[in-house]
Amino acid sequence: MNKQSGSLNGTVVKDFEIDESKVVFRYPNMEDIDDLLEYINSLIEENTFICRKEKVERDDEVDWLKNTLKEIEEKRKVHLVVEFDDKVMGSADVKKKSGKQSHVGELGIGLRREIREKGIGVRLMKSLIDEAKSVLNLEILTLEVFEKNKIAKNLYEKVGFKKAGVIQDKFFQNDEYQDSIVMELDLRD
Repeated sequence: MNKQSGSLNGTVVKDFEIDESKVVFRYPNMEDIDDLLEYINSLIEENTFICRKEKVERDDEVDWLKNTLKEIEEKRKVHLVVEFDDKVMGSADVKKKSGKQSHVGELGIGLRREIREKGIGVRLMKSLIDEAKSVLNLEILTLEVFEKNKIAKNLYEKVGFKKAGVIQDKFFQNDEYQDSIVMELDLRD
């Protein structure tokens, strides 16, 4: 489906193979609900560097996905899922800010443990950045990352993000406070 004229639900942005496994980056659709629920709960079980602590119930995930699909349709968000051998194993999104910040988007990304360190994250980030520029017409992307999440910081730096600041003690994980590193990418260059 043409991005300019219709729904993006399920639209493939990129596909390739890694280690004889098929990888697809595409927009989500309602059929993804069970994979997405399993994906987010796997990150929570692993105690990854995400803000959520409690497992997600299916009804809450359905509401979240319906809202996400609406935001995509209204061009307030781009959201890509990572399909690895026909199963959703990751996702990434950019949400457009409003008002005087409508040229700015906030980015988030996550991958299940099984597909990390295969080069998927860099490819996903590049595809997501392209979508943010072309679909949302954004000029600046921002994100926050846990200070101890070295792998994520390295990924963000590989695609051009730079440290913009620090929010002291923003996160509390594993009985300790962690700073939030704020990063930005200027898309106007």
